[in-house]
Amino acid sequence: MYTLKAAKGGHARSPKLRLTLLQLPPMSIISTPQLLRSPLNINTVSTTLDTAIKQGTTDVFANGALGESGAAAILVLIQQLQPGILTALTNISTKKSLFDALPITGLGSVAKANIKTLSTDTSTFETALINASPADIKLNATAVVNTINTAFTTAIAANTSEA
Repeated sequence: MYTLKAAKGGHARSPKLRLTLLQLPPMSIISTPQLLRSPLNINTVSTTLDTAIKQGTTDVFANGALGESGAAAILVLIQQLQPGILTALTNISTKKSLFDALPITGLGSVAKANIKTLSTDTSTFETALINASPADIKLNATAVVNTINTAFTTAIAANTSEA
């Protein structure tokens, strides 16, 4: 999964951006020991990703309104990231039964908490970016945001309880 993180530096209306690649462990793991490590890895990655999202939000607030070219560049990056985000959230939903089958209770609760936290913090980041964008960018940005938020809602619903 990828996340966009605004980096310090650059003009306030056109912040430099850096793309941080965060790899989720593969969900097609067969052996139980590997599968037991997978939720722990996902939890670690989720925490790291959430920290990056929060920092991105802080940076958007610190930089103020985005210029046309900066907002357009951010929108293109998010559109490029969207398939990976949607795939990760779909995998979390469709692979839930693998985690439910593990001999450790509570993994579903951890997953649900992580997804809810990421959803909330992603929504705050999205809102900050949209509010900082010029009017002509907002419509396309809102469409992307709605698609991502729908995927979060589906993933949260899929993880409402443990088996």
